[in-house]
Amino acid sequence: MKSIDLYSATLSLDRDRVLLVRYKDGIEIDLAESKKLITAALELINENPCYVLMDATDVFSAMDHQSRKYLSEHEELNRLTIAQAIVVNSAHIRLLANFYLKFYHHTYPVKMFSNVKAGREWLLSNS
Repeated sequence: MKSIDLYSATLSLDRDRVLLVRYKDGIEIDLAESKKLITAALELINENPCYVLMDATDVFSAMDHQSRKYLSEHEELNRLTIAQAIVVNSAHIRLLANFYLKFYHHTYPVKMFSNVKAGREWLLSNS
């Protein structure tokens, strides 16, 4: 499994083409860091469609508006994303994820889960 470790998250791609983005605790994600996340994701997926599993369990982090907008509107990554699952287990991150789901445009199915296994199963059912 290939992986890239960044300041804000660790990204890995498995054999099922699930791109796991595991966010780190206590991080403020700004636009510069979001650009690094996209660059790493595109490097891992290498122009091939994938599923995105964003794991924000056990973290208390934040992402500014510019970053959320950049991530949700990135043309190349959107074109290659089949579906996205967001995994959260805290009220704070659930609130942020709900905001992301409701107020940012997505060109693929997106759903929130409370555990990684359920999120992964849902992603793979979107083939």
